[in-house]
Amino acid sequence: MFQNKIAILLLFIGVSSLFADEPPTLNVTRTLSTITVDGRLDDDGWIGAAMADGFVEVHPGDNTPAIVNTKAFVTYDDENIYISFKAYDNPKNIRANISKRDNMYRDDFVGILLDTYGQANRAYQIMVNPIGIQGDGQKIGQNEDESFDMIFASAGIITDEGYQVEIALPFSSIRFPNEDEQHWRITFFRSLPRDDFRRQMLWSPVDRNNPCMLCQLGYLNGIKGIKSKRSMEFLPSIVGTQSGELDSNNVFQENNFNSDLALGIKIPIGQTTTIEIAINPDFSQIEADVTQFDVNSPFALSFPERRPFFNEGSDLFSAGGHEWQPNIKPVYTRSINDPSLALKVLGRIGSTDYGIISAVDEETGIIIPFEDWSSLVSVGKSNVNIIRLKHALNNGSYIGGVITDKRYAGGSGTTIGTDGLYYLNQNLAFIWQAFTSITFEPNDTTLSESINGIKFDGNNLTADFDGESYNGHQIFAKLSRKTRNYFSNLFYAEKSPSFRLDTGFLRQNHQRNFGGNYSIIQYPETDLIESYSFTIATGRVWNYDWDIKERWLYSSLNFQFKGRMSTELSFLPTSESYLDSMFTGLKNFMFNANKSFSEKVSLGLYGSNNISIIRYINPPEKGRSKSISVWLSFKPTAKIKIMPSFNFNSAQYLDNDDYYYKGQRLRLFTTYQFNKYLSFRLIGQYFYQEDFVYGDVYKSFDLHPLLSYQPNPFTIFYIGSSHDFDEGPNGYDSFDMFHNSRQIFLKFQYLIQT
Repeated sequence: MFQNKIAILLLFIGVSSLFADEPPTLNVTRTLSTITVDGRLDDDGWIGAAMADGFVEVHPGDNTPAIVNTKAFVTYDDENIYISFKAYDNPKNIRANISKRDNMYRDDFVGILLDTYGQANRAYQIMVNPIGIQGDGQKIGQNEDESFDMIFASAGIITDEGYQVEIALPFSSIRFPNEDEQHWRITFFRSLPRDDFRRQMLWSPVDRNNPCMLCQLGYLNGIKGIKSKRSMEFLPSIVGTQSGELDSNNVFQENNFNSDLALGIKIPIGQTTTIEIAINPDFSQIEADVTQFDVNSPFALSFPERRPFFNEGSDLFSAGGHEWQPNIKPVYTRSINDPSLALKVLGRIGSTDYGIISAVDEETGIIIPFEDWSSLVSVGKSNVNIIRLKHALNNGSYIGGVITDKRYAGGSGTTIGTDGLYYLNQNLAFIWQAFTSITFEPNDTTLSESINGIKFDGNNLTADFDGESYNGHQIFAKLSRKTRNYFSNLFYAEKSPSFRLDTGFLRQNHQRNFGGNYSIIQYPETDLIESYSFTIATGRVWNYDWDIKERWLYSSLNFQFKGRMSTELSFLPTSESYLDSMFTGLKNFMFNANKSFSEKVSLGLYGSNNISIIRYINPPEKGRSKSISVWLSFKPTAKIKIMPSFNFNSAQYLDNDDYYYKGQRLRLFTTYQFNKYLSFRLIGQYFYQEDFVYGDVYKSFDLHPLLSYQPNPFTIFYIGSSHDFDEGPNGYDSFDMFHNSRQIFLKFQYLIQT
């Protein structure tokens, strides 16, 4: 994305505030004529449009004069706000590829950050490359949500002076206050990728000593007399599938063709509220999840959410978990697996956003966490309800609350809690999260067969679904400070043994955690290094009874070199108690490097060499584990992109070279873009995992071709298939593989706006 990805880190000692100039202001007027979005900027509607210029380079420069000239223009009518750019440059240097939406970030591009409420909590991001390919998302505090999609029109052309872009953003696509005159925050930006740098240029300067970027946007005034005029939307779709699988006699059985109708309805209520209903929705993901190594992981795995129904409002329902505690997500929408009916309500009253999700899930899985491991249990049909409130304060602060409830098979799990972020001053922030859970187990031990007999909470409770009821809680608090060159934080977290998140994601409970870190980042003026940072962190982990579980000390050194190359070295020595045994002398050494050689070729390398716990054997013991990952991005033409990647994981005995396990994954992701709407994608993935302790071998090959036509984010046509091959009857010594299963599918979905 467009922003500087380099971490700008924080420290508690010595409060120093550097005050930047007042952000610039742009006063816009209503257009007196029509504007056709074609990139030419020759319509009379642009006459008298407000102009923003004087862009500065914020990366790698620090508010230095931009090396190229950029001008942005803004006007509006009753339906749209119009933004255009003139990006001056030598046209031979401009990078512009035909790509699918949201895949143009390696090109030149221009765009805006728009905060319609001016409270620095959330901003719309719109980006367009020189030939009109769109990208969008949301900036939420210091994070980005690239899954967010919105409807707007764009076009771009390359000229003798550089390139030009036009954007028409409908007022119906954004939310804003119900006021006669709008006072928004905005900045215009330009990304300039060249051999040595990807230069980032903004209209409003950015003070690196202020971690709140959204607080530093410019002002946009003068838009008057507009209404959202949001239309009612219907999203009908038809899904057809035909599948087959290998039966117990190794005979491939073909199933009948099945078709299913679905309907999504979005109803606007007033200026700021929408109700979205999904009847029999197709909640499958077209993009296949990357297979993860799990042979030595005792915990449930988390996967990203890509399903369109959860697109709008994803920032609201995140409840801070993705940002501060990646292994604790109070709302994990992937836990809503296969709903027959789903409802979502989003709205705003004053400075408070609210959201509701309700669903009838036909196939429900629940993560059952324990002190040293977790398990996924299937409970069949469930009813899910989530309520979320988030009250925005100024300068990026907020306070929120969430209630989640899941009812299933005579049992239920309810979670109630609060989270928030409050800036004590420009650099110092307090972050918190506190939840309580109320669990009523079903009285059906057949549902909990995989965990029956396990006891927890001081042996007072059983994991068996035998009708028990109990409460639990979780607390997280962090004090952090960021300045231009320093970063530090101090945190405490605890999870009681009976804490559950049936509608969220929780890897383990029965834990207390205390730690902190200190980092420094410098920007030397050299011909080789753009920036470097050093981090040192330490912490202690206890179980809930204050028995020591882990001691760790982490250090890392990161270099950002000129020539678009970065490297990171880290070292993590630890001691850990696992299943009542203390393991000392554990070590983790990691190396990571990325290099962009040109517009066409990028390469990445990751490696780790560890002394770690081999957790899946009984009793567990120490071993030597290694991990290697290599990826390549190759774009031989403007329409073709090839991305192979290779991963290898292994663990060996300390005293010899024999293996506990080893595995590898080879993945090839290839796309051909016929035009901005039509594309073909092919994913091939070979996965091999061998367990030498128990003699288990898993070998598979997956193939996923897909042809897609997508004129906007919500109107789509897919036709594709999924092929799964498993190891043949000769075992892992042979490369014979059987066609284990296959699915052919098509989907047509069309957005109707009334």
